[in-house]
Amino acid sequence: MSFTVCYKKNILLLVLLFGWFISSAQTGKFRIGFQLGYVSRINSINLNPNHSFENIKNSNGWGFDLGFSGSYLFSEKFQMRFSPSTEFMEDNFIFTKNGISEEFTFGYSYLKLPVHIILTPFKNIPIGLVCGASGNLQIGKTNSRPSDKIKFKRNESFIELGLNYMFKTKLCDFIPEVKYCFALTNEAGDNRTEYANAIKDIYKNKWEVTLYFR
Repeated sequence: MSFTVCYKKNILLLVLLFGWFISSAQTGKFRIGFQLGYVSRINSINLNPNHSFENIKNSNGWGFDLGFSGSYLFSEKFQMRFSPSTEFMEDNFIFTKNGISEEFTFGYSYLKLPVHIILTPFKNIPIGLVCGASGNLQIGKTNSRPSDKIKFKRNESFIELGLNYMFKTKLCDFIPEVKYCFALTNEAGDNRTEYANAIKDIYKNKWEVTLYFR
């Protein structure tokens, strides 16, 4: 997957956020680290009943993210985590009309700003219950060609629920986590062309599998 995005800008944003984490780590209750994740989109699409295409197919997108995390431990059972990252995503749409198919691939990069509350209810089992929200700000895309035919909204918002498990080692804490992200933003609404008018609603729900190291 190729992305012609402004990598220097993305890296600068992450470095500045990491510097903020370092400057904020003034007590033993604050933990910093980094993360690497895989993202799988499960798009929910509603079509307008009067669209002019024989078939509209969407291959659920995929991507990955990387970034930093900062957690504040209020107690052994309750913590809050802020984990900004850069996410790279790709979506694919195929519109078929009069037996001719047109394929559009959308590649985006986002600045993700999620905040999570993590509860660890079991004393001897380090399973965490994760609940939070995230806002995604689009900061780059592959090219403008698909946007000539159809364009989606730039920013996204999610409610996120998941589970994690902490493995403690001598070097660091290793925390694999699985989350389901419920999209709150209807990214349709572009009415310029027949391609855009065909899609009434699109909510880009997703699964995330993330590895946290701290």
